Amino acid sequence: MIIRVLNDKQEKDKFYDCRNSCIRKSTPTDREEEEVLLDLEFNTSEPITVVLAPGDAIYYMNNAGATVHADRRMLTR
Repeated sequence: MIIRVLNDKQEKDKFYDCRNSCIRKSTPTDREEEEVLLDLEFNTSEPITVVLAPGDAIYYMNNAGATVHADRRMLTR
């Protein structure tokens, strides 16, 4: 599965070729604000966590590059 994180306002466009992904909210401490996180698991390397920014749109793509789902919840944040 290919995950694309696109942010037109920040001119940011990142691609991740991963096995599995999950969107979750962070657990804020006393001084931190709540963040939205994208956890990515890979077949051959360690998992990573990406902090999503306001304006990020997440596109889930199949191996041929066709979008199968779009998550635009960060656009309204």
